[in-house]
Amino acid sequence: MSFNMDNPLSSQLNLGTESISLQDLFNMRSPQILEVFISRCQTYTTASDQNRTSSLIDQQFINFSSAFLGMGATTVIYPQWSAGEIPTAIFSQFYYQYRQELSPLEALKQAQIRLRSLTKTELMETYQPELESYFEQVKTPENLKQINDQKTILASLNLQEFPFANPYYWAAFTLSGLG
Repeated sequence: MSFNMDNPLSSQLNLGTESISLQDLFNMRSPQILEVFISRCQTYTTASDQNRTSSLIDQQFINFSSAFLGMGATTVIYPQWSAGEIPTAIFSQFYYQYRQELSPLEALKQAQIRLRSLTKTELMETYQPELESYFEQVKTPENLKQINDQKTILASLNLQEFPFANPYYWAAFTLSGLG
């Protein structure tokens, strides 16, 4: 995902090998989409950020969340900042587990509570093996440094009794629409 501050509507959302612009999303309609979960950063940047001189359209929130709502989605879960790949991956698992039984808003709340109360023992015993297996599956010569950086981050998280207690990790995600 890349947000273009000079021309927000040309910002791109990467979907595997394809990408779609924010302008294209605003022009689409898809009432079949009920819920969208965005896990990447910079999805909540607005065109009026960074003390820009604003035109009429710049005064509105121009972001991927509003584009998906405009397409017809009833709910969009998205990060306001990048909380990191590891906490985001774990948070996503929690959200989808809770979402099986709860409304989007309640699932979001419970996933936040669960992430911030996760202990280092749970992280090491339950999620570290999954993450390490994933790192090995996706490792290539091109992304080796990124994989090693994630392994270093995981090791540092394991030094804290509650690795995600800081709101930086669990408060990044929010909901727009009909929670």
